[in-house]
Amino acid sequence: MMTIVALLVFAGAFAAAAMVFAYTLLPALPRIGAILSGREDPVLSATHQLVVRDRRSSARSRMVAAPVAFRAAA
Repeated sequence: MMTIVALLVFAGAFAAAAMVFAYTLLPALPRIGAILSGREDPVLSATHQLVVRDRRSSARSRMVAAPVAFRAAA
């Protein structure tokens, strides 16, 4: 009975490790392969950035807040 429990625990741990591999490393395998084969320069690939939202273009960042003393005097 202990052997069966040990095998089930091992199978669960192996499945969890395979799921983590599939979720994190599998999407990066083509890029890793390109770096290892020399098709992509790792220094240049580290400089690429994905900008999700540019803070300089938002309306809130363009508004200039007046100091509290000036607001009270007006």
